[in-house]
Amino acid sequence: MTWTGPRLEDMLDDLATSSADILGDGLFYAAPGGQRLPMRGYVDFGEQQQDIQTGKVIAQDIRVELPIATCPARPTGLARLTINALPGLVFKPIDIVRSEDGRHWAFNLEKVVA
Repeated sequence: MTWTGPRLEDMLDDLATSSADILGDGLFYAAPGGQRLPMRGYVDFGEQQQDIQTGKVIAQDIRVELPIATCPARPTGLARLTINALPGLVFKPIDIVRSEDGRHWAFNLEKVVA
């Protein structure tokens, strides 16, 4: 007997989106020239060491992963994001890559100065 039902591999995009909807962080994403759209993705707040002329400092590092099924167009540095946990701050994506599983856009954020 051969299985003809759905396979897990066929449902991975839906699972990525559903997982982000349940476990993800709230944010707004605006593609260049587009509207601000509410989305859910994974926001990781970390720290990184930065070199400055007088030595090294620790700076906040924010990494975001958005399901490609939710955000099909590759983000660019012209896109803008706001994170619900940091109201009033606007960010742009930098260092944009696909995640190892190929189902998310992964990028760091840089604060946009008005």
